[in-house]
Amino acid sequence: MRIRTKRRVCARLTSENENVNMIHMRQKKAEGDTAMRIEEHPVLAFHRGEKVQFTLDGTTMEGYEGEPVAAALHANGVKVLGHSHKNGRPRGFYCAIGNCSSCKMVVNGEANVRVCVEPLRPGMAVETQRGKGEIR
Repeated sequence: MRIRTKRRVCARLTSENENVNMIHMRQKKAEGDTAMRIEEHPVLAFHRGEKVQFTLDGTTMEGYEGEPVAAALHANGVKVLGHSHKNGRPRGFYCAIGNCSSCKMVVNGEANVRVCVEPLRPGMAVETQRGKGEIR
């Protein structure tokens, strides 16, 4: 009985997190491009590429060529990158160096891509990965 309850809770959390992502995306569009980006820093220099478009689960988004896909997603208000395959708990941007598995997504049909270190390219098709991903 307890396992069924956990599954229901995780399923409810999954749909709630997807709704939260959509709300953040709408707020992001209303606020403009710079709402989630650091524009100036006293120590670091930002060398941005051209502004490019890519898709996340069929939704068109914008980012800068060469920046990590996860950074572009975060700048577009996407906080949940996937869910744990065991319990369905939301996973987000965590280590940003490719060590953990929190940011694995499907990129251009290839599963298990760590988007925190994958550079953004024009026309990329990024999809939320379900479970452990399919190897093609």
